[in-house]
Amino acid sequence: MSTATPPIPAWLFRALERLGEPSRGGPRRAGLGGQVTAAAMLLLFALPGSLVGIAMIRFWNRDAAPRCFHALYDSGLMLPLGLAAVHLPLAWLLLHGRLRATPAVLGEVERLQPLAPGRRWLELSAPRLAVAGALAAGLVFVLALSEVHASILLAAPGQETLAIRSLTLLHYAPDRLVAAFCLVQLATTAAGLALLAAASVAGLKLWRRLAPHHAVD
Repeated sequence: MSTATPPIPAWLFRALERLGEPSRGGPRRAGLGGQVTAAAMLLLFALPGSLVGIAMIRFWNRDAAPRCFHALYDSGLMLPLGLAAVHLPLAWLLLHGRLRATPAVLGEVERLQPLAPGRRWLELSAPRLAVAGALAAGLVFVLALSEVHASILLAAPGQETLAIRSLTLLHYAPDRLVAAFCLVQLATTAAGLALLAAASVAGLKLWRRLAPHHAVD
């Protein structure tokens, strides 16, 4: 099984950065923290899933680690944490592109509002990220369902994901069984995306009802 990372980070980053460029008003400039975060996301995106899985095992399962680390390691949460870490850069790119599309003038206006930072973000910044956040969640969900390299390492003993199971059936089961299982995985993906879309629409309607004086673009 190959664990090589496809040679796509550079053009993918450029493409998504272009999507975030505004047509007028000037983009926000990324500070030092944003540049460091972008470099970290690029590095994480370049790592194969198997290496991310090994790093998480070595970090959480150490003899000198606190007891809470071992509790988390044995809780079954390692798999979702690993899948989130593997696909975090793509989600970050979508959200970063949306934030980068916000003109700097609008950011200055937001900072002048007499609101607490948390409320300011909730009422002014979060609505602009609603669509991008839903797209990022859907993208991570679809990719996580088909991820194999990190899943094999992080799945609890005796358990396996749909992707691992389908890969096993591909080698040892009849073709009709593999096809049926792939249809099950496709239906699961479609159902998950439908639920995510419904939750996003319901959340947006609720927010508009609670704060009708703000506009969401």
